[in-house]
Amino acid sequence: TAKASTAVLLQVGSGEVSFGLRGANGQPVAISAAVTDNSLVELAARITATAPETGLRAELAPDGQSLLVVSDQGDDINITDYRHAGGGALTLTEATAAGQPLGGTARLDATNTTARIAGQVALSGAAAFTATVSDRTIASVADAADRGMFTLTSASAGAVLRLAPVFDPAVDASGQSGGAAFASGTRYSVTVGTTTATIAAAEIGAASGADVAQALAQALRQGTPSTDLTGTPLAGPPPDGAGLDLIVDGQPYRLAMENGNPVVTGPEPGRVMARFGADNRMTLTLAGSTDGAGIRVADPGSPQAVQFGLGADAVQTIRGAGLVLADIPPEGVDIPLTLGGVAHALSVRVVDGLVTVAAPAGLPGMARVDAEGRITLALPQAAGAVAIGAAPAAGFATLGAAVAVSGGSLVISAGAGRPHLSFTGESLAPQRLGLQGLPPEDLLVGMTGAGPLTLAGAATAGTAGQPALTLVIVDAAKGEVALTDALTGDRIASGQLDAEGRVTLGGHAFTVGPGARTGDRYTLSAAPAGSADGENLSGLLDAWSGAGGLTERFGLIVSDIGSQTAAAKSAQTTATGRHAAARMTEAELSAVDLDTEAGRLLSLQQAYQGNAKALTVARDLFDTLLKAI
Repeated sequence: TAKASTAVLLQVGSGEVSFGLRGANGQPVAISAAVTDNSLVELAARITATAPETGLRAELAPDGQSLLVVSDQGDDINITDYRHAGGGALTLTEATAAGQPLGGTARLDATNTTARIAGQVALSGAAAFTATVSDRTIASVADAADRGMFTLTSASAGAVLRLAPVFDPAVDASGQSGGAAFASGTRYSVTVGTTTATIAAAEIGAASGADVAQALAQALRQGTPSTDLTGTPLAGPPPDGAGLDLIVDGQPYRLAMENGNPVVTGPEPGRVMARFGADNRMTLTLAGSTDGAGIRVADPGSPQAVQFGLGADAVQTIRGAGLVLADIPPEGVDIPLTLGGVAHALSVRVVDGLVTVAAPAGLPGMARVDAEGRITLALPQAAGAVAIGAAPAAGFATLGAAVAVSGGSLVISAGAGRPHLSFTGESLAPQRLGLQGLPPEDLLVGMTGAGPLTLAGAATAGTAGQPALTLVIVDAAKGEVALTDALTGDRIASGQLDAEGRVTLGGHAFTVGPGARTGDRYTLSAAPAGSADGENLSGLLDAWSGAGGLTERFGLIVSDIGSQTAAAKSAQTTATGRHAAARMTEAELSAVDLDTEAGRLLSLQQAYQGNAKALTVARDLFDTLLKAI
């Protein structure tokens, strides 16, 4: 199989950023965003909003300072006309779709404003193979996440990896075959940082992939720091129903009061223990924290946190494993840690045969070596999230990443960058075959060569139902018909219509009316579930129950419809009268009154006649005067 993808990691400093972005789209779309404190949150939102057009998705790293842009279809990613209000450069790093950097890096600035990122094609197969490209032959390498004992997915620009163990109870679990007991030979191994955990399915009695994931997580947590989060005194426990959101191993958990007792629920039951101590102080305990982050309250300033005494004044106590004096070198050991985003280091030294630990100036907490020889670090919750770097020689064996179990998978997450992860698995079944969409027929297995064959596996029943069928008129004159599978076209049965156009094929009775022609096709599909089971009638009867019976209910319906009809007729009559009155008013304003116009014409006629008479008299007068002269 071949899979094309294109991915690039983006990093840019604070300031207003704009550029054109093109993936599957023909013309670049305009992207502009404000980058504050090097955070690319707004830029990620802008790119995500254009995904329907560009076909590109964006994943933001947990620290917000790195952004992975991916084309899952392998389209080139084009960035054009790059601009930065402060003159900052945009760093582009080639990467895999899972966020793993490939090494190639480029920079866009005021001079170089355009870049094209080409993708890669991954070839995979069930057996080893070679590929020759441009006279260069490349040999395939085994990938534990491809058809192996794990499946791997990523998120948050590769900072969060989800590793799901592949487990088939018929193959990977211990059991019996033909009366003989057998032990599973399946083994799983995961390495995070420099720590490796290996488990055998038979030794832990695994029955599912979730059992394997849980066992691997517990093995990886061995020797890592334990944590107590202790609250302030309370007048009394919170009431039942009160709750508080927690963050453990990067996963959400919930602290709630039930029947007067605190209960913590989350992806891993029993991962966090809760109790009330003296003065009603709430204490949450976590055994094994692979990144030293321990337990965090999601919102320490919330009223719910204060209600449980786990507000800003709560104290998180982190305890490392016991120290071995001989393992500490003469120059001592420094334990790196980050608190509230600020880097610090604990100084571990041997003085006069005793181990001492010193906290740096400015660290809002206290560090000491307890009576059991363990380094203990107490930090106020108000100081922010904590992460402890690996220092095995000092008893703080962290892995540089959080390890959790969620949904039957291992979830490995790093606050920044990509977790250092590798994994392998081996089974008595080196190859596995999966078949989907099988018809309701026998599955026949052919065997070649000598020796025994043992088959094992699991079957999941598909959705029962009648497949779609097609009735084809093969020859209308002779009445020949055929029944075929509508999906595959395979012929199921053939027959001939009788004098009344009837035929039975494949257990179905058909009647074809007159007028059918050769080549006519009739596709038949099963009615959906519940379409003919009387559900509608049952619903009507339920609606009528308690209403006096069907006759009374029907009478009420008829009466209601009659009342609505009468009201509608009355409204229609009123509307008709209003319409007629409006037409009359309109006629009065715009039509011509013949009687009025005739009167006006008569007045004009009489006036004309009077004027004509006056002119006649004047003419005669002038004629008389002229004659007299």
